[in-house]
Amino acid sequence: MYLLAQADPTEAGLKILKASVDLAQNTADSWNQVWESVINPDNVLWSGIIQLGLLIAALSILYLAMTQGVEIVQRQDWGGLPAMLVPPIVIAFFLGANGNLLADTVLLTRTYAYNRVNEVLEIQLIDTTFQQAINKLAITNAARQQIENLYYECTTKVGFEMQDCYREKYPIAQQIVADAEEQAGVLNALREFISNLSILSAEESLDLVLDPGQFLRDKTIPIIRTILWAVQWSFVNILEASLLLTALLSPLAFGASLIPIQGRPAIGWATSYISLFGVQLSYNILVGLIATIIVGSGGELISDLAFSFFVSLFAPVLALTLVGGGGIAIYRAISANVGSLKSLTSDLLTTVVRSSI
Repeated sequence: MYLLAQADPTEAGLKILKASVDLAQNTADSWNQVWESVINPDNVLWSGIIQLGLLIAALSILYLAMTQGVEIVQRQDWGGLPAMLVPPIVIAFFLGANGNLLADTVLLTRTYAYNRVNEVLEIQLIDTTFQQAINKLAITNAARQQIENLYYECTTKVGFEMQDCYREKYPIAQQIVADAEEQAGVLNALREFISNLSILSAEESLDLVLDPGQFLRDKTIPIIRTILWAVQWSFVNILEASLLLTALLSPLAFGASLIPIQGRPAIGWATSYISLFGVQLSYNILVGLIATIIVGSGGELISDLAFSFFVSLFAPVLALTLVGGGGIAIYRAISANVGSLKSLTSDLLTTVVRSSI
C-alpha cells in the first residue's frame, strides 16, 4: 500500500497520488469485466447453474402434475389448468436458451443500479461534489504521509543539522503539494501544514526551540490507517463478490419458484439482489456526505484517522443495518402483494376458460 511507502517524491510522488485516485476506478472496471464474462450464456459456470435450475424446475413441474394436475383431471375443473401452467411458462422463458433472457435481465439490472449508485457521487453540497470531497481527502492525506516520510530523517538530528535537513527537504515537499493539487485542485489544509514545516527551516527556528513532533506524527499512524483502508477495500470487494454470487444463484431461485412453498424463492432472490445495491448506495451517500462536511470545514488533516475509521467500520455497519431492515420489509410487502395478484390472475383465467367451454 502506498501509505507505507518510503517516499522518493521527485520520482514517485505524482504516481503514488494518482494511483490512490485510480484504484477505485480500476477495481470497478475489473469487476465489470468479471460480470460480463461470468453472467454469460456461453460461460461454462453459468451454463452449469442453468442446467441445475432447469432440473429443479422439471422436478417441481413433475410434482405439480402429480398433485394439482391429477386433482384437476379428477374434478374435471379445467379452469384451474391455465393458472397452473403460467408459472412454468414464465420460468421456461427465463431459463430457456441457456438462460439468455435471465442473463440479460440480471446484467441490465446491474448496469442500471450501478449507474444510479455512482450518480450519488456527483451530488453537490457545500460547493463540491461527493466525489471531489472524497478525492481531496484521499489525496491530502496521501500527500501528508509522503511529506512525513520525507521529514522523519530530520527528526533524528539537532541544531544546525536539523535546520539544514528541513531546508533541504522543503522544496521537495512543495513539489509533493503541487503534484497533489494537480489531482484535486487547491488543498488549503495541506498548504497550511507545509507552511508550518517551513518554520523549521527558517534561520530563526533555532531560537524558537520548536519540536518537530508537533507537526509530524508517530509512524504507527500510517500503519493503522493502512489497516483501516485495507478493511474498507475488503468491504467494497466483498460487496461486489456478494452481488456476483447472488446473480449466479438466480437460475436456482427461478427454478425453485415452482415448488409449492410459502413465498417464492425468485422474490427472495430479487429482494436480496436489489438490497445489495441499496447497501452500495447507502455506503456512497454516507461516505460522500461525511467527506463533504470535512472538506467544507477544512478538517482534512485533523480528521483523517477518524474518517478512515468511519469509512472502514462505521459506514459499512450503518449501511448494512439500514438496508437489512428495509429489505425484509420489502420482501414481506412484495410476497403479500404477489400472493394477492396470483389469486386474482388465477380467478380471471378460470373465468375466461369456463366461459369459453
